Amino acid sequence: MLQVTKKIHAVWTCLPAIKKYKIMKILFINTLLHGGAAKGAQFLFDLISEEMKNSKFIYLHGKNETDSRYQKYSDEYWFDMFGSRYISNFIKNRILTPFSLIIYRNFYKTDPNLMYVSHCRSRFRGIDIYNSDIFHLNWIANFLDFRDFFSKEAKNKKIIWTLSDMNPFTGGCHYSCDMNGTWCYQYYQGCENCLMLAKNKNGKMIKKMFQTKYDSINKIKTENMKIVCPSLWVMEESKKSKLFSRFEHIYISHGVNIDVFNLLERNRVRKKHKLSKDQKVILFVSDIINDKRKGLLLLIEAIKGLKLSNIVILTVGKAKIQLPCEAFFNLEIKHYGFISSDEKMAELYNCADVFISPSIAESFGFTIAESLCCGTPVIAFNTSAITEKITDGENGYLAINLDSCSLKECISKYFVSGVSLSREEISSSARNKYSHIVMKNKYLNLYNDILKEY
Repeated sequence: MLQVTKKIHAVWTCLPAIKKYKIMKILFINTLLHGGAAKGAQFLFDLISEEMKNSKFIYLHGKNETDSRYQKYSDEYWFDMFGSRYISNFIKNRILTPFSLIIYRNFYKTDPNLMYVSHCRSRFRGIDIYNSDIFHLNWIANFLDFRDFFSKEAKNKKIIWTLSDMNPFTGGCHYSCDMNGTWCYQYYQGCENCLMLAKNKNGKMIKKMFQTKYDSINKIKTENMKIVCPSLWVMEESKKSKLFSRFEHIYISHGVNIDVFNLLERNRVRKKHKLSKDQKVILFVSDIINDKRKGLLLLIEAIKGLKLSNIVILTVGKAKIQLPCEAFFNLEIKHYGFISSDEKMAELYNCADVFISPSIAESFGFTIAESLCCGTPVIAFNTSAITEKITDGENGYLAINLDSCSLKECISKYFVSGVSLSREEISSSARNKYSHIVMKNKYLNLYNDILKEY
C-alpha cells in the first residue's frame, strides 16, 4: 500500500502543469475577430486554452465560429427581425426613447445568473461568468458599457487588461497623435480640451467620456486589476495616465508563432510567387490597405522619388488600392488582398528584401515582429513602440521625420548599404524576443499568481 501511495505521489509531482492550471477558467473579451489586436488576442487565447479547457472567448463582430470556445455576442431586438439595418436604426433611434430601451433591456426574460453587460442595448446570453476565475479584457472599444461592466459584473472579479492601443486610458483616442506626429498628453490629467478632435463634432464629448471611464474604473479595487503592456512605450504612457496609474503594470511582449514565421529559402518562395531573384522586392501589409495611419500614401510618395529600377511592391490587406496611375509609373505592384494564412504571410516576408511599415504609431507592431522573425529587415518611422524593435542600421532603418522624404532616404540607404546583420542573425534575435512559447508561459504564471490572491 505504501509503494502504491509513493507511485501516485511521484506521478502527481511530475504533472506541475495539471496541478497548477487545471482550475483556471479565463473569460477573454474582445470586440472583433479581425485586425492585429484580434489576431493577437485569439492567438494568445488558443495557446492558453490548451491548459485551461473551459475558458471562453467572447466577441461582438465577426463570423460565427464553429469552435464552441468562441461565442459571438448577440444583441438583437424584435425590430432587428426585419433584416434591415436602416429599419432597425430608425425604430431604435427615432421611435423608441432611450428610457424605453432601458426598460426593455432590464425586463427582458433571461437567466439572472447569466452575464449582462450593456452598451445601450447589449446583453451577453448563455455565458455563465460566475464560473470564470479571471476576466481578460483585450480590445473592447464599442463593446462594453464601462458604467455597468465595472460597477456590476467586474466589480469583485480579478481582471487582466492587455493594452492593444491607447484607447483604454484616453477619452477616446486610439493613438493620441495626428498625422504629423504631434502628440497630445491630456490623458495624464483628464482630456479637458481634446486637440485631436477639436474640429470634430464629438470633440466636446471627450471630457465626458473620460470622466465616465474614470468614475467606472474607480469602482475596481487597485489589487483586482493588472494592466499588461506589450511594449515598454505603451506601459510608460499608461502608468502616467489618470485612469490607470494606480494599477500594477506588467510588461509581456506579444508573441508570434515562431514555428511558422521563420527563415525560408528566398529563391524558392520567390519562384513560387513568380518573382525573380534579381528584383528589389518591397512588402507593405495593413489590415485595411488604405488606412491613413498605416501610411501607404507616404510609401508611394517615397518610392516615386527613388532612382531605383527593377522594383516590385507587394501589398497585403483589405480594400482596393485607388491611387493615380502615375504613382506606379515604371513600377510593378502585386496586390494580394487579405491573407488569413500565416504560412502564406511567412512566404511573402521571406520573398521581400525589405518590409516597410510607415505607420504613424503602434502599441506593438505584429507585422514588424513577424518580418524580423523571418529574417527580413524593416524600415519604419522613429515613433512609439516601433523603436523597440528596430536598431538603425542593424536590422532595419528608422526614419526620423514622419514624411515621405525621410522614408525615401532610408529606403535608398537600405538598397545601397544594406544592414549589418544577416538574415539568420535578424531571425534568431527576433525569434528569441517574440517567441509565442515565452509569452504563453508568462501569462500562465501571471494567471497563477492572481489565483493565489483569491
